[in-house]
Amino acid sequence: MKKLMIIDGSSLLFRAFFALPPLKSALGTPTNAVYGFLTMLIKLYEEINPDYIAVAFDKGRQTFRTEMYSEYKGNRPDAPEDLRPQFSLIQDVLKALGICVIEEEGFEGDDILGSLSKKFGAPEMAVQIITGDRDNLQLVTEHSHVFLTKKGISDMLEVTLDNMEELYGYGPDKVIEMKALMGDSSDNIPGVPGVGEKTALKLITEYGNLESVYEHIEDISGKKLKPIRLFRKLTQKELAIMSGLTDAAIRNYELGNRSPNKEQLRKIADALNCDISALIDHEPNSIFEIMHIIFDYEKEIKFRPLAGQGEPTVLLSHNPHFDNFLVE
Repeated sequence: MKKLMIIDGSSLLFRAFFALPPLKSALGTPTNAVYGFLTMLIKLYEEINPDYIAVAFDKGRQTFRTEMYSEYKGNRPDAPEDLRPQFSLIQDVLKALGICVIEEEGFEGDDILGSLSKKFGAPEMAVQIITGDRDNLQLVTEHSHVFLTKKGISDMLEVTLDNMEELYGYGPDKVIEMKALMGDSSDNIPGVPGVGEKTALKLITEYGNLESVYEHIEDISGKKLKPIRLFRKLTQKELAIMSGLTDAAIRNYELGNRSPNKEQLRKIADALNCDISALIDHEPNSIFEIMHIIFDYEKEIKFRPLAGQGEPTVLLSHNPHFDNFLVE
């Protein structure tokens, strides 16, 4: 089987620049990123032994994504001054080595990685994608593996169909839906307020896909709302005032007679100072999920987990009311 190694050039050059101390040529040209990049390239070539190599680079900051959303990557500073000349330098070196360098106006290097892996990944061609960006995990297939840089410029994690779900809790087909819920702060893309990676994974695992999450967003259980309200030492009327709803509405929600819409659900969560996921009607799958929910209240309590056989088995608190809340 032939092997095609595709490298996320921009990602790896950035990583090499920050991993190594400043280096300069006799002419004063910064070279640390180029040196680190080539060191990584040689190591990868020896380990993977590819038949073909392509290196993809971003070309400018304006892409079709910035046309769709002007704030895309708007939080990123300009590249350091000593790094800028090394982009053209590394491309010149790669071309001199006979390595294919690809960049395209209006697109990112990630788009090129995806296009090449889609086009060439096949039973007769194994594709190895080298990147530091977890967005590219959506490219993992039977024939395409992603090598994620973990630390510095030498430590990498190979992600395949066989180990991705074990590593991250979801497969390549769920990457986009996870990002849609949790957003991506590195790209300045907002997600659903109060939803991070753990909550996004919980919702996708529970409901299967984004469409199903939306269908169940108004599902709320009185068993969820009432204990949290009582723990906050609020009456139904007080919660109603704090959330801007009526006490009758709160009462009906707790009885299960009615379900709040998305805006009402957000107001209740804000009034209770809790993650919206704590109100969604789904059962925790493990002690870790229970801990994730109660961490919302850690400012008001003192507790510590007792470990047994590698995982928490008991939660000790200094508040008997909270102990009762846990038992219930």
